[in-house]
Amino acid sequence: MAHLRKKKDSYYGEFRDPNRHPERRWVPLRTKDKRAALQKLTKLERDFAMGMFDPWYDPVRDEGLLLAEAVRLYLKARSDRRPKTLRADRSVLGLLLEELHPDIQLRHVEPRHLSAFLGNLGFSDGTRNTYYTRIKAFFNWCVTEGYLVENPIRKLRPPKTSKTVADFLTREEYTHLLHYIESEAILKENRLKPGEIIWLADVVRFAVGTGMRLGEICNLRWSAVNLQTGYVSVKNARDFKTKSGHERTLYITGEARQVLELRHAARTSELDDYVLTGTSGEQLNATYVSKRFKRFTRMAGLREGVHFHTLRHTYASWLVMAGVDLFRVKELLGHSDISTTQRYAHLAPQHHRDDVERVFGGLARDTIAPRDVEQFYNSSTKSLTVVQKSAPRRRLAKKRIGSESAKFASSEPIPGEPTTGLEPVTCSLRVSCSTD
Repeated sequence: MAHLRKKKDSYYGEFRDPNRHPERRWVPLRTKDKRAALQKLTKLERDFAMGMFDPWYDPVRDEGLLLAEAVRLYLKARSDRRPKTLRADRSVLGLLLEELHPDIQLRHVEPRHLSAFLGNLGFSDGTRNTYYTRIKAFFNWCVTEGYLVENPIRKLRPPKTSKTVADFLTREEYTHLLHYIESEAILKENRLKPGEIIWLADVVRFAVGTGMRLGEICNLRWSAVNLQTGYVSVKNARDFKTKSGHERTLYITGEARQVLELRHAARTSELDDYVLTGTSGEQLNATYVSKRFKRFTRMAGLREGVHFHTLRHTYASWLVMAGVDLFRVKELLGHSDISTTQRYAHLAPQHHRDDVERVFGGLARDTIAPRDVEQFYNSSTKSLTVVQKSAPRRRLAKKRIGSESAKFASSEPIPGEPTTGLEPVTCSLRVSCSTD
């Protein structure tokens, strides 16, 4: 039986046989991960028992890292990421393992394998792009850690995704939704705990008034709120990180500020509690909030495409339609790239029109009315230049022949040419010729 040994952060398999010399033999397992080392040692033990491997004479074949093992190490290395990010990585890479095979070697993964996986007809364009991005990040990590020399997905073209227009609520839809939630709370007041439904109305008002993501709302604490100045800080914490990793500060006014003031007045503790809570004062669960919101949008008769994230689109859309600059909207939303904010650009056509008019409007010339052709030909005293076909060119010394005057008049229409109804015009032709 072999034993696992560790030396200088690397693992070895120790084989012992009192009838061999030396009695002990250490076999390098070429990994710093204990779980991977145990898997390799188990396989070597099996081969040794079957006579297929002799640690005293046979070198250990470097078969490389298994894809499944690499995925596990990758997820372990990213354990400090947001839980939602880790769940998405685990889901995408898990599907990739099912498609290829967990026992495939990492170095044997080829672009054709990834192309077949991403080409699944059941994937939408958005899903395909998300999968491409996460798989690319995984193989980039493998290259950085030295498990691969090249990222196999780099040989594939990134999936093309159409830019979708962000859906948002009109002011009428927003008011209708709030009215429906509050009416439902009043109708069921006798059967529900105090504030059991009304908390959702507070969350909706706060989401539309701040543009914060659902996860940011659920993790907002009173230490990040300054009611005197009206500012709220969206910060990273030990148990929460923003989607982009960047922190930002938002100015709160209107209904969103009223929600904070009412909640602050109802506080019974000075502890750094969560700002928006459920019926019993517990922290809001993002999944539960999302499902409850979806239920009320359906009951209110709103379109099926409205989700909780639509409230964030509503905040951004109303800002852009009011003429707020896209770069400023980017900062308020916490986008890491302005291209993400560009999806709201179509909502400000009048704003763009005003900018173009301000820059180029003063360059307009007075419009020149077209001349009346018949009047021009009948009353003009200017000479009409006629180009007459010259005789065949001959090679003569360069010289000017001079000028002659000729009279050209036509009273008969030219065969095959349409008549214009114009009076015949006598034109003076002045011909100047030169030969070369």
